[in-house]
Amino acid sequence: MMDKEQWISSILDSAAEVNDVESNPYLYYKIDDRLNQQGKSSTPVLKYSIGWAFVFLLVIAFNVSSVVIFKTKEKNQKDTAALEALSGEMNNSTTYNY
Repeated sequence: MMDKEQWISSILDSAAEVNDVESNPYLYYKIDDRLNQQGKSSTPVLKYSIGWAFVFLLVIAFNVSSVVIFKTKEKNQKDTAALEALSGEMNNSTTYNY
């Protein structure tokens, strides 16, 4: 029992020899300066994100317009083919009006 108490007291005595840590006196100002710089550096990131969003919207608009143009062109080709077939049938007979 005595060895255990001596061991505990030696551990506690060794902890008493530890010195307190001294911090940098300008640490607060360094942290404050970095926090202020982060607010300023976030502005270009916002500009780039707005730019990427604009590019994304342009790509979506281009895709939608190309689909609309393709569908319209396809419909016009079908209508033209139907009209050509109909006009071919109508021109088979020749009438002369004297």
